[in-house]
Amino acid sequence: PESVPEPAPEAVPEPDTEPDTESDSQEDFKEYIVQPGDTISEIGRLYKVTVAAIIRASGITNPDRILVGEVLKIPPGE
Repeated sequence: PESVPEPAPEAVPEPDTEPDTESDSQEDFKEYIVQPGDTISEIGRLYKVTVAAIIRASGITNPDRILVGEVLKIPPGE
């Protein structure tokens, strides 16, 4: 009689132990509603974050033109 080889055990994927930095960091963001007279630099000073960080997080294309009522995402400060 011919012996039949046993099937190889299926590979079980390792659990993902890396933190999901994208979703974790999104939860740390604050939202700020632009008020009349606000500037990004003043908002940055208020939250202790750089202007560049606010621009990047909020997807601002023209930092010289933010609109009253616009919602900015403020990344975690120092």
